[in-house]
Amino acid sequence: MKATYNMTLEQLVVDRADLASDKMQTIASAAEAAGFDACNLTDHPFPDATWLKNSGHNAFDPLAALCYIAGFTTTIRLHTNIVVLPYRNPFLTAKEVTTLDVLSKGRAILGIGVGYQETEYAGLGVDFKQRGKLTDEAIDAMKAAWTGEVVQFQGLNFNATNNIQYPAPLQKPHPPIWCGGNGEIAMRRAAHHCDGWTPFFLPPGPVGDRHPDAITTVDDLRVRIEKIGELREVAGRTGSFDVVPMSPVRISARTAEVADAFLANAGELAKAGVTWVGLGLPGVETSEMLDNINWFGEAVL
Repeated sequence: MKATYNMTLEQLVVDRADLASDKMQTIASAAEAAGFDACNLTDHPFPDATWLKNSGHNAFDPLAALCYIAGFTTTIRLHTNIVVLPYRNPFLTAKEVTTLDVLSKGRAILGIGVGYQETEYAGLGVDFKQRGKLTDEAIDAMKAAWTGEVVQFQGLNFNATNNIQYPAPLQKPHPPIWCGGNGEIAMRRAAHHCDGWTPFFLPPGPVGDRHPDAITTVDDLRVRIEKIGELREVAGRTGSFDVVPMSPVRISARTAEVADAFLANAGELAKAGVTWVGLGLPGVETSEMLDNINWFGEAVL
């Protein structure tokens, strides 16, 4: 099973933003050396201030930051987890993804989703109620642009009549698209139009009980993976397909017990059909983050 390392802005920017580029280079390089298969960044260009105060998180522009990381790495995949597709014109997103893929020599992975913050949608001038339709048309529009041929595509907010993008991505037919979300619509979107699915676990109990689509156990996830397999079969899709949840095991200490718990859970996930697992590691000081990355590489990867 492969692993993608979650880098957060809060870890990279503690007190001084001017140190973030050096810290990002140090941490991403260490993750590559430790054996991580990918590193990932999330997307919140204009989040709700109240949400931020209540344990929300800021973010760099993920595609721009991953292009920076591409310049000093050679093997680690560069993964958006996730880009909220409706926030941007899909042809601009396609160009950014192509730029990342070309400059990284074919290492881009495009994780996408519909988002959930109405305030962020409003601030960016996008209709929250249209987010599903905007996401679906964006996937189709990007795929059309990535062919390198003339595009004719009428969208809700754009009209391509005789447009073309060059160069095309290095990965063919395009970088893998992983769709996030636990709900039936997200699962169907992943099965029919994407190359992977990024579900997320919620803790059992009051939090999970509030969400009808919650995945709280490996058995829950196994049932959903089987359903996606059925949807793909009906749609005639037979290519490879990745399932990429964040690990439900919290890395709280550098101990053999924690490593064993992670590996045991990873084994259960693999039996359920998971191909990648995502994880974050604690720490905000560079030295602590490096110690955790190096320990995880030696104990787990």
